[in-house]
Amino acid sequence: MQIVPALRRAGVRAAALALSAWAPWALALAPDADGDGIPDSIEVAEGRNPAVKDNDIFADASLFVRQQYRDMLRREGDAGGVDYWAGQVRSGAVARETLIYSMLHAPETLGRLAPVMRLYLAYFRRAPDRDGLDYWADQRSAGRTLADISQQFAGSQEFAATYGSTTDREFVQLVYRNVLERQPDAAGFTHWLGELASGRQTRGTLMAVFSESAEYAAKTSAQVRVALLYIAMMGRSPDPDGFAYWSSRLSTGASDLSLVQAFYDSVEYRDRFVHTFSMAATAPAVDAARFLAQASFGPRSLRDIADLQSKGYSRWLDEQMAAPATSHMAYMNAALVRHNTGYVYDEDVYESVWQHWIRGEDQLRARVAFALSQFFVISNIAPNLDAWAMASYMDLLNRNAFGNYRTLLEEVTLHPAMGFYLDMLKSRKEDPATGRHPNENYAREVLQLFSIGLVRLNLDGTPVPGTDGKPVPTYDEEVVQGFAKAFSGWSFGGADTNDPKAFLRAKANWTVPMQAWASEHSQGTKLLLEGVTLPAFQTPQTDMRQALDNIFYHPNVGPFFCRVMLQRLVTSNPSRGQVQRCATAFNDNGFGERGNLRAVFRAILLDPEARDLGLATGPGAGKQREPVVRFANFLRALGATSTSGRNAIHYLDSADDSLGQSPLLAPSVFNFFSPFFRPMGPVAAAGLVAPEFQITTETSVVGALNFFTTLADKGYYGWGENQMKLDYGTLQALAGSPPMLVAHIDMLLMAGQMSPALRDTMVRAVAAMPAGNARNRVEAALMIAAASPDFVIQK
Repeated sequence: MQIVPALRRAGVRAAALALSAWAPWALALAPDADGDGIPDSIEVAEGRNPAVKDNDIFADASLFVRQQYRDMLRREGDAGGVDYWAGQVRSGAVARETLIYSMLHAPETLGRLAPVMRLYLAYFRRAPDRDGLDYWADQRSAGRTLADISQQFAGSQEFAATYGSTTDREFVQLVYRNVLERQPDAAGFTHWLGELASGRQTRGTLMAVFSESAEYAAKTSAQVRVALLYIAMMGRSPDPDGFAYWSSRLSTGASDLSLVQAFYDSVEYRDRFVHTFSMAATAPAVDAARFLAQASFGPRSLRDIADLQSKGYSRWLDEQMAAPATSHMAYMNAALVRHNTGYVYDEDVYESVWQHWIRGEDQLRARVAFALSQFFVISNIAPNLDAWAMASYMDLLNRNAFGNYRTLLEEVTLHPAMGFYLDMLKSRKEDPATGRHPNENYAREVLQLFSIGLVRLNLDGTPVPGTDGKPVPTYDEEVVQGFAKAFSGWSFGGADTNDPKAFLRAKANWTVPMQAWASEHSQGTKLLLEGVTLPAFQTPQTDMRQALDNIFYHPNVGPFFCRVMLQRLVTSNPSRGQVQRCATAFNDNGFGERGNLRAVFRAILLDPEARDLGLATGPGAGKQREPVVRFANFLRALGATSTSGRNAIHYLDSADDSLGQSPLLAPSVFNFFSPFFRPMGPVAAAGLVAPEFQITTETSVVGALNFFTTLADKGYYGWGENQMKLDYGTLQALAGSPPMLVAHIDMLLMAGQMSPALRDTMVRAVAAMPAGNARNRVEAALMIAAASPDFVIQK
């Protein structure tokens, strides 16, 4: 064991002895219900509450050292080692960050794990997940060779899903490409093909030889150290943005210790070990319920609320952002098999969306994707969209929900659903002979609705006044024409771009990006935002990307996008401070990256004005919950299930007898409602907006009331094997105590925000009914709740 210089100077003679006794990395840890790093059995033995996150490693040196044994070595520390290092930390002889750094570089840590990490990088171009690293490190400790582990990787499902079925020739090329980033030389290619063909070497041995080469070890050294610190310190795999940033920093001269210090000082690291709620004892559950109302389609049970309380906001967000994205295309493929007609239908897409909302484990992604679908709008109302196109588009939003806005903007731009909806698909260059011009529809809406809006904005979202005191326009008609030209020449993907006739006649391919026809692309100059002009005779791809860059770097994007997302998730009237803090995160995520949506949605949901319960009662606070959000909340909270495991939720857009809103059925590209809508009366008089009230009419209020009361009375929605039946079991068990029944409904459907007047009304109404008829009591309580303003308004 090599001790770092700082430890040598401290005269730590016991270091080698303490560290040489470390056990293999992947010893299994006992259950840890509260996620604070201390196994439940130890918490019970020491008189701690295993349900309370109280591992205060920041105040207690012994707890800190014991946690480093667990994080780095996956075992409990021996008493002598813990006492020794705790004394060194307590006295100041060894800094906490320095001890972590030293453990990182121990042979039993980095030396044992680096080869496995390099295999992950070589095969899959990604950092390992924590469980996978633990498992394979344990296999190595048990005597399994690296070549054997490599062979398992080569035969894994992930390898097959990533590369398909590969011949030996393709595998050798893959090894050279992934590891050496070049094509194989003739001699090496012939040698390794012969080795594989003769059976003298396996594919696993081949990859292991290359991944353990000095060249590759040096090239991936920074990535390996970064991945290990994420897994050990943060308890998770690195997110792509952080992984790329820190790997680059270490590769260009930053020290490992700087990364350790940054992680140690982070809120995320603190959230792993201590409970960070600062409210009164009875408040956290209410605040956690409010958070879930904003960040998901509502809790399924009180257990979801308790889970968030235990984890804290930051860890919950990290887990949700890392959760695999639900696939609508997978649902459609299953529907294709199920129908056995060769077709899928619009209703299948709607079912898939609702399935995601009601049953999806990636709830944050589901809620954010719905918000994004109301920003980058496509709709199955005039013109009718293809079912595959809608499913693919929703997958696009799922996939990019926590990626980068610039990537999302380009994928939206090139998706055939958007191309068809806003006429960029088959938009042709100008023709002076016929007077034809490139279609301006998408060019206009990408500016007005998808990025910068109509007027120049300050960072806090307020309009920038011109010299005449009026708002300054962001663009004019000439700029729209410039973007229309930049976006010309795109049609369905998969056709022969050398055939000019294929541009208009290409077979509809709804699930791959559109592709460019240079022959149909405008060749002149194009005037864009801020006076930027694209040169003539560029390719369609170059013009498109430079045009999107021109939009992306406009100062309006952050505040414009943030204001709408804040409205969709938190409040109709975000303060100037809220918009500015979110826009600041959009402009720079703290690592120098612009447009990082992970940072944006963390900023929105963790903003003090979103989290402070005391600010939720102000005159402009909160928002009307959209009808479909209320319905999804109702189904989740009441455990709705069907015999088939699917649903039959299709068209809810009728205001007469339904909700007046249905996903993918917005009336126009302007969504269901305008973010600037002001209903006449007190809201408008106060200078506030209430977007959702644009679809709130006397008819829709009565329609929604009938919809929910009928649902509560029947206890199901739909028909046949897809009928969603509500589970009243938990509520019926509480029906003997009207206050407990009402409190339960309050927490799940109203985030604990029920007014005293409504609570009193519900308790008295339930108590007036015969105690022996629990079902009737539950139905009555749910009907009153669903009809109340407290269920409709989110505070």
